[in-house]
Amino acid sequence: MKYLFDSSSIYTALKPETIRKLIGNYTLELARFEIGNIIWKERALHKRITEDEQETLMDLATSALKNMSILKIDGHENGILKLTSKINDSYYDSSYVYFANVMDVPLVTADNKLSKKIKGYVQVEIVENI
Repeated sequence: MKYLFDSSSIYTALKPETIRKLIGNYTLELARFEIGNIIWKERALHKRITEDEQETLMDLATSALKNMSILKIDGHENGILKLTSKINDSYYDSSYVYFANVMDVPLVTADNKLSKKIKGYVQVEIVENI
């Protein structure tokens, strides 16, 4: 089975025991930017990782993304925008939900708030369960 990973789940999977789950699965082009932002926040704002760990995580993320199918939102902007109102969430999150629905694949997310909003609209999974 194929899955669509959002940036939160990709970040969660950047561990030796789970990174292989990303290979051959889907994400969106915006994940690259969101993951960079997550890693930056972990270092600069939360002080949870060192500079060396930050670089290692970015290298792992870059490698993982090279082994995933990256989907572009071109041509789907209005569909995503309509969904933002329906699920009352950001355009970013709605884009993942939109593509999971259109492609009929489960959305893998570590975002509990998003998971609750979209249950029943798309199948939702967490990295640990796949």
